Amino acid sequence: MTRTYSQERYLSAKRTVDDRSLDQHVLDELELVLAGSTEIVEVGAGIGTMLQRLLDWDLLPDRVTYMLVDVDADSIDAARERIPSWASAEGYTVTEDDAITLARGEQEVTVETAVTDASTYLATATPDLVIGAAFLDLLESAEIDELFERLPKTAGEDGDFRMYIDRTYSVTGVGAVASGTIMSGTVEAGDELLLGPMGDGSFREVEVRSIEMHYHRVDEAKAGRIVGIALKGVEEREIERGMALLPRESDPDPIREFSAEVMVLNHPTSIDDGYEPVVHVETISEAAVFYPDGGTLLPGDTGTARIRFKFRPYLIEEGQRFVFREGRSKGVGTVTGVEPEK
Repeated sequence: MTRTYSQERYLSAKRTVDDRSLDQHVLDELELVLAGSTEIVEVGAGIGTMLQRLLDWDLLPDRVTYMLVDVDADSIDAARERIPSWASAEGYTVTEDDAITLARGEQEVTVETAVTDASTYLATATPDLVIGAAFLDLLESAEIDELFERLPKTAGEDGDFRMYIDRTYSVTGVGAVASGTIMSGTVEAGDELLLGPMGDGSFREVEVRSIEMHYHRVDEAKAGRIVGIALKGVEEREIERGMALLPRESDPDPIREFSAEVMVLNHPTSIDDGYEPVVHVETISEAAVFYPDGGTLLPGDTGTARIRFKFRPYLIEEGQRFVFREGRSKGVGTVTGVEPEK
């Protein structure tokens, strides 16, 4: 009992620290995926603080099943005790059976639990989304590879290589290193790539010097993996977050302006011509100017708009989803058309 109580108290107390340390790009991507998810699995769920966080921040859709998976039975027991008590205090109507149902307004969240390890559960489950907050830190490299093989596949392994750059480093004896998640295709040491677009819309020819994954050097990496790629032909100061790496034979168009279908989730008044939020798409975070069709979008509206990056072009394609924010205002959108820079 003492160990369970101490663990629960620790996990509860560290939530505020975790809230401050969550990466904004990860949150943006999570928000986009959550909007279209009805079956969510959280592995290494602990006592359910991530579920509370997502409810607090109003990020879950109106109808969703949220499965808490943890190998520790004491943590799951604590979650089943804490979540109904917390939800009741937040104004939810709570129904407890094998599952816990939380209902408030139009929202209904069904919370289920399972005491098992992640790989075993994901061997048969087919969720829309798997969440693992700080979970991968507990696994060895081989275990991570096995787990990734069991996850729902969203990246295109058979397409051309593409990676949006998240972070850059300068490593002594190696040079410029760009890290990110491979969106599609495969990359190998020695591959010749394009990097860009640069500020003027051009793309730089670079070569893959080496690849690192999970702190180990590898000869190749495929879609879905987080990698660091050492690049020959460019200095670290020339690489910016939001740039992309793609095959040398590609013929990419730098995009400054695009059309989109957007949904306004929250805004104190209305979105009019000239509205300037920050748009987050892939690893891009850039101020942009909105021009709604019809001139105005109100909170809760879904409509179309023309959007133009204020300062420079990026690699943007139809079908990409994005988040836009300005103060407490926010919305989501999908790119429906692009206009290459002339």
